[in-house]
Amino acid sequence: MPAFTPDPLHARSSRVLDVVLLPPPGLAARTVRDSQSLAERMRRAGNPSRFLLDGPDPDGGPGTCAPHVSIFMFAAVAADLPAVLRALREVAGAAAPVAAVGGEYAHNPHGAPELYFERSPAWFDLQRRVVAAFEPLRRGRQREVDPAGTPLARVLDEHGAAGAARRRQLLAYGYDEITDDTDDRFRPHITLAWPERAEPAVELASLPAASTAHGTFDQLAVHGMSAWGTCTAPYGAVPLTGPRAPARSSATVAEIPAEKRQPWPSR
Repeated sequence: MPAFTPDPLHARSSRVLDVVLLPPPGLAARTVRDSQSLAERMRRAGNPSRFLLDGPDPDGGPGTCAPHVSIFMFAAVAADLPAVLRALREVAGAAAPVAAVGGEYAHNPHGAPELYFERSPAWFDLQRRVVAAFEPLRRGRQREVDPAGTPLARVLDEHGAAGAARRRQLLAYGYDEITDDTDDRFRPHITLAWPERAEPAVELASLPAASTAHGTFDQLAVHGMSAWGTCTAPYGAVPLTGPRAPARSSATVAEIPAEKRQPWPSR
């Protein structure tokens, strides 16, 4: 993904936004410690991590890598931001906080260590609400690459049966980690580090038991993304106040002031 440079002439350039749940402070601190521990072991093994949670933006921007669970990623332009923040407020007013318990530590297909949470109806309900509200805002735009840097045009050009579910979701939603009536692809997790190479994969057995990682996620947020799936540019966060809240919430978005936001990326 390109670095973000201040250039108002490129306000029509798109960037990838991530609708995320932010972990509560205690769980966030734990994932930062896990990230630091894993990154040190990866460095000693000669396969260093490309980022640290709470560390600098891997693209060189001014932000830091926030611990988060991704719910939905989509391409947007600067003019979409008011609608994005309205959708954020409306979803947060209708959705309840999510009580989460760690299920396991595991590597993704690229060797990145991740903390996966036990799946529950609350996760799926939240994602359904998020997709319904935010997917129309992409207006058919596709992200250029996935978090690993793989061009999505290449994925869409493949026609093997193995990738059929991923291609279908990219065409339908612009995002391919969704549980819907056809495919079950949503595995809520926090990515802790990302190795330069898939092998050797860092050992995970010495981490604390995943089941001791628990907490209630009650902040829904929108962040701009940088490389390796990192969230480095916060645009707004809202407390989850459903299901007792009215459908159209009056909750206040903790919106990042315009003068403090990272500029939209130029191309």
